[in-house]
Amino acid sequence: MTEQEALKKSRVVYWTLSLLTGLLFLGLAFLTGNYRPTELIGGFLWVTFLMLIVTMPLVIPYYKNKAK
Repeated sequence: MTEQEALKKSRVVYWTLSLLTGLLFLGLAFLTGNYRPTELIGGFLWVTFLMLIVTMPLVIPYYKNKAK
C-alpha cells in the first residue's frame, strides 16, 4: 500500500466514523426529544465535525504506519 492509498483509505474511514456518529446522534435526539428540525440538523453537523476533529489525528497516522 502506498502512502497515497493509505491517505485515501484513512479519509474514507474517518468520514464514515464521523457520519455514523452524527447519524447516531440524530436518531437518538429524534427518538428521545421534541426538538425542532434546525436543532437536529445543527446537532448532527456539530457532532459530525467534532468527530472529524477527533478521528483525523488518530486514523491518518495509523494508516500511514500501516503503509510503511
